[in-house]
Amino acid sequence: MVKNRILYLLALGGALVFYGFFYVWFSEFLLILLLSLPVASLLLSLPAMLTLRPTLEAPERLGRGASGALELKTKCPFPQPRCVLTLRVTNGLTGLERKLRLRPERLRTSVELPTEHCGELLCRAARGRVCDYLGLIRIPRRWPLETRTLVQPGEEQPEHLPGLAQLRMVSYRPKPGGGFAERHELRDYRPGDSLRQVHWKLTAKTDKPIVREPQVPHRRSVVLTLDLAGSPEVLDGRLARAMYLSRWLLEQEIPHEVRWFSGQEERVSAIQAPQDLTHLSESLCRSTPTHPTLTATHLAPNAFWHYHVT
Repeated sequence: MVKNRILYLLALGGALVFYGFFYVWFSEFLLILLLSLPVASLLLSLPAMLTLRPTLEAPERLGRGASGALELKTKCPFPQPRCVLTLRVTNGLTGLERKLRLRPERLRTSVELPTEHCGELLCRAARGRVCDYLGLIRIPRRWPLETRTLVQPGEEQPEHLPGLAQLRMVSYRPKPGGGFAERHELRDYRPGDSLRQVHWKLTAKTDKPIVREPQVPHRRSVVLTLDLAGSPEVLDGRLARAMYLSRWLLEQEIPHEVRWFSGQEERVSAIQAPQDLTHLSESLCRSTPTHPTLTATHLAPNAFWHYHVT
């Protein structure tokens, strides 16, 4: 736009010199034409400048470091005028912010998203300007554009895996409400027991009522905790190790919980099936950083097994 204005001023200056030294009808006509050119261009361009509608599209999810494009599309019922759009891309987890300046000269323009760190990328249109067809006059425009992209962590194995010896010892407890179970325990009959639970053969041998009480494994609380404080590189590594440990525990058939602070709010994600890992990754990326003095180590006071991801 600056280039167009300079060229216009040079042409206008030349017309003034020509008019001053050669006072003929053509010099006067040329001067009037150049003076009215910005107004004519604005009047012709105004319908397109007011009806231009941009849209933003971005992937919903990307892995950390993966290539992903933010696409800007424009719609206009008239020939498209020039426009400049400033976008602000903010990572909610790391707090990093980047400004992108786009000059779409065609119906679709793309720019790479910053995916070097985990988190939720919020992309908003900060401001925009639309120029006339000659690029001499511009008017400010604001469009409510917004996209969100999750940059999810990978998995990184810690240097030392925690021991699971105490979790291998399975204890059982009576099944609430009775019913079917693969494991049973024999005991004396108590008033209120169902007749379906009576072990008739053993009752006949011992001459006293014996019942089979169904037993189920006693699920003891297993908790992973992590802190969302530190540099973006530290957060990337911590999230990757948390995801690895969570999948590793699930492969050992150990249901567990992952607990952390998002800002000042406590978050808990229960992991019992592989699909829960996807929810965990999304919840971690949508969290906000915490103060370095706020730690999640005390979020598992009664846990049977607790591991803090560092």
